[in-house]
Amino acid sequence: DKSQHEKGNISTVGECQTNSEQLKIDERPDEEDSVSETGHEELLPSYLSSYVFPYGGDFWCSRCFDPRLIVQLMSEGFLPISTVNLLLPKLHEQRSVLMLSSDLHISKSTKKKAKKWEISINTSFEGVVKGCHEQHGISWLYPQIVSAFRKIQSNGDDGVKAMIYSKRDQGTMCTIRLYSVEVWNVASGKLVAGELGYTVGDIYTSLTGFSLEDSSGTVQLAALGKLLIASGFKIWDLGMSMDYKESLGAKLMRRKSFVKEVKRAREGADVVLRCNGRIKIKDILKPSDNTSSDGAEKKILTKQRKSQKRDRPINSISNRSVAPKCSMESPGSPRNNGAQKESDIK
Repeated sequence: DKSQHEKGNISTVGECQTNSEQLKIDERPDEEDSVSETGHEELLPSYLSSYVFPYGGDFWCSRCFDPRLIVQLMSEGFLPISTVNLLLPKLHEQRSVLMLSSDLHISKSTKKKAKKWEISINTSFEGVVKGCHEQHGISWLYPQIVSAFRKIQSNGDDGVKAMIYSKRDQGTMCTIRLYSVEVWNVASGKLVAGELGYTVGDIYTSLTGFSLEDSSGTVQLAALGKLLIASGFKIWDLGMSMDYKESLGAKLMRRKSFVKEVKRAREGADVVLRCNGRIKIKDILKPSDNTSSDGAEKKILTKQRKSQKRDRPINSISNRSVAPKCSMESPGSPRNNGAQKESDIK
């Protein structure tokens, strides 16, 4: 379909060819030793074991940046970051999560500062990436993973389908969507804060973000939290634990429990985060016991769709569609360990 190809159909991207610099199969690290220490064999689904390998600690690694592989990892609870040439999916031993139905805390001072800014969704992906680079350096947002995120985000509400592989339900897919969240200075019209994030069912995960003006990042998080609640999201996944996340109301969740929540969410309601143009953040944060009564509620469009079964996966990973393009060899130990850069993840 020409229109899909021009749109950046995910099934046409992701050339991850094996090259002479990669290690041979027999040069893989001793998997038995690494598994006995970390329990990786229980955490990575078997259908992904040909593409992703244990790296150490909470990390796995792959040389493949195909967006279809990345959305499958997202659908299994992994948070994808990278080095210059390695994908580093992370499955935190403890995840900082916020139960949106009851735990979101917004201070009075944050509400008072909100009048300076407006918020939008998916209007400046490139601007948010640039902002992250300017504030944090490249960190883990290297070109290959940015390109994959761009392809996923460019599919908009259609997202990218991830196949659900479970004993209970074969042939069901969930939709993974990637968002850019932008905060604009009302007076100057400049982009002053934002973040990248993605959704699996009713779980929203923050990847990384930036803020250029005092308190703009705090206000952005507060406004985003309100939008998530109004849209029907249940859980806000904030990655690794940090003080500012605790101040929002986030609490630690064990890895096993988090993965269970992801599996629940991917088979449940398909929640879409929408925002009609730019919304004044002061309207979103108006004092209210119920987000649905906020002045900005009319501008927030919510759409929920039940996952639909199909005869065959579309735009999803499968042995036939990905194996010829993705390296089937272990990357071994890279020279540049991007795992140490995760401090910039929200």
